[in-house]
Amino acid sequence: MRWSVLFPLSLVLCLGLVAIAVAGVMMDFLSMTSFWVLVAASVVVTILPLFVPHHTSVDRDPDGIRVRAPFVDVRIPFTEIVSLSHCTEIGPVGVRTMGLQTLRKSYGSFSNRVFGPYTAAYDARIPFFIVLRTAKRTYVLNIGDEQETRGLYDLIASNVGADVVRDRLHPDPMATGKDRRTRNIVIAVSAVLLAVCLAVVGWAMTVGDVDAEISDGELRIHATMMDDSVPLSGIAYVELRDDVDYGTRTMGLGNGKVLTGTFDNDEFGKYRLAVYRDTDLCIVVHHLSGTLVFNLVDDAETTAFHAELLDSLGASAGPAPSGAPAA
Repeated sequence: MRWSVLFPLSLVLCLGLVAIAVAGVMMDFLSMTSFWVLVAASVVVTILPLFVPHHTSVDRDPDGIRVRAPFVDVRIPFTEIVSLSHCTEIGPVGVRTMGLQTLRKSYGSFSNRVFGPYTAAYDARIPFFIVLRTAKRTYVLNIGDEQETRGLYDLIASNVGADVVRDRLHPDPMATGKDRRTRNIVIAVSAVLLAVCLAVVGWAMTVGDVDAEISDGELRIHATMMDDSVPLSGIAYVELRDDVDYGTRTMGLGNGKVLTGTFDNDEFGKYRLAVYRDTDLCIVVHHLSGTLVFNLVDDAETTAFHAELLDSLGASAGPAPSGAPAA
């Protein structure tokens, strides 16, 4: 498969897996284990193209050469070459605008202070690099091994005018030092951005709180993306349960820590929910406007608040009446 297709495809698959992972947890049809498995798979998909064999090949014809490598596919006529030289070391490749760079190989579009914008197609382990310039672009390449690359250089030199062939290129150490610093800055910024992205994803999967209070004749639920209140006088009855099927979320938040917002299930229909996932017990409040289900950080606090709520309601609301319909 061509790199022009392989790399964008791996990126699309990566983004797709991350989107499915986040949506799955937020919509509560994936566990946190499945979420992290999908995130790990997205990372693998992104780096998988690095393990596909890649090299530079050059086809010769009477009028020019055609260079093929990952992110590189260009034909260079001999008549368009305005400068031909060679060097035995490159130094920092500079800033990559598009392409692939490993510890030893560089392919694609780069820019540095020695060559300006240039196309790279070389293996840094081969101590011979062909540098050829056209009016529009500079190309740095080698193939196979040093002997094969020298042979290609001699071939190109024999097909261009003598005034085109230059002496061996000696990169300016000051320029390569500046490129090294630029590259290090780019790497540092990229690493920080990646860390921030991972931190945001991790935060989004673990954020959320649920709190409840009884004040001024109302039951108030304060939760992430949810703030509800129910008049005590409008509560028909309450239940303390550990068997509620939360159903599906139609609006709100769902992650590895909490579920909040508007949900729908077979028992209550559309109802309001604010629960910690790790707390088994929940309080079901049936009131004049519908049903509210919530809990607190653990079973003990949930049980204690249920008792406090019953005390505040007095005899007006207790266990569910026999055969009571869902509100």
